[in-house]
Amino acid sequence: MLQLLKNTKAFDTLAKSALGSLLLLLPLFFIPAVGFGPASSKYALLYTLTAVATLAYLLARLSDRKIVLPKKSQTVSLGLVALVTILAAVFTGRLSDSFIGFGFEPTTALSVLLFVVLAFLSSVYSREERTVNTALKLVAASTAILFLYQLVRLFGPTDFLGFNTFSGAYGNLLGKWNDVAIVAGLVVLTAFISLKGATKKTLLRSAPFIVVALFILKVAAFTLVWWVLAIFVLGVIVNDSVQGKKITFFSKKSWNLYRTVGSVFVVGILLYIFVNAQSVRLNSQGNLLRPNVYKIVQMLPNYFGGVPTEVRPGVATSLTILTKEMKAHPVFGAGPNRFVESWVKNRPLDLGKTPYWATDFNFAIGYFPTLFVTTGILGTLALIYLLFNIVASVFKNV
Repeated sequence: MLQLLKNTKAFDTLAKSALGSLLLLLPLFFIPAVGFGPASSKYALLYTLTAVATLAYLLARLSDRKIVLPKKSQTVSLGLVALVTILAAVFTGRLSDSFIGFGFEPTTALSVLLFVVLAFLSSVYSREERTVNTALKLVAASTAILFLYQLVRLFGPTDFLGFNTFSGAYGNLLGKWNDVAIVAGLVVLTAFISLKGATKKTLLRSAPFIVVALFILKVAAFTLVWWVLAIFVLGVIVNDSVQGKKITFFSKKSWNLYRTVGSVFVVGILLYIFVNAQSVRLNSQGNLLRPNVYKIVQMLPNYFGGVPTEVRPGVATSLTILTKEMKAHPVFGAGPNRFVESWVKNRPLDLGKTPYWATDFNFAIGYFPTLFVTTGILGTLALIYLLFNIVASVFKNV
């Protein structure tokens, strides 16, 4: 045992390998078995490799007798989220449902702790530039496979590479079509950031990723991703302008072309969002106001059979649920993994006029709004602090 604990480097390498395997495999992994969907498969892989990375990290720390932590603000924010989530699970009753559930729900206290541990380990092992570059290559490889598979699904035969698990053109390795759109948005954002100081060779290498990502974004027609993309690109431009940095764009000459390209991109996104919103407007009879504009704007999604509907509470409805739950249980909310109970009690009455009155939603409009409802004011503040640290770290490293 003493000899085992002397090999610090080997344990740290094992932890990095487990985390790197997650980056490569998690978006692609699934088990083609009935009743074991993509989400359950990914959680099984996530728990397994995170456990391996955690054990390796602890053995490495026992070996070198040093405590290696992320930056103080990151450690505090992750610790607060973990602490509040545990307290919310304990004090809101029904500990088993809130803490474990059926084992694969993303809003249980156990899942939140899993994400906290994963974020902790990622922060610890992302300090070296070599490690970060390796991680980026793994993500690029995984994304390339994901995009290639999705293109085959879109243009190929209906059941081709479905593995008795995925059906239709929008069946994908991630599970939800909107998740594919989110990945495409991240690819476009990363590509834009990487253009700083880019050479022509770099641009040519990145071009296929950018083109395919924009194509998937257009097919997905997930407006929220376009909004987030515009906000972050604008943030990068403003951050660069405030710092007064000159950007090398394809040559040694300092140009303002980078900010010009970014500004045009943001304006183009906002224009697209506006036109897209106008294309789906209806008149008093329920018909399209601008059918020709609709045909042009929705040409790509309609070519593949239209955009699949992923029904979830909207922004206003989610805010209503959050407000009512905060009044009823202000400190710890409804309890982890118990959004559906809050939904049943607090859903707006005007939903009785819609087909969704009897639908029991397990999520609000997004993951973090759901956690706001289920962890109360303390959880909301802890999560906002964590998000602030993540965004600040991103812009700092840009």
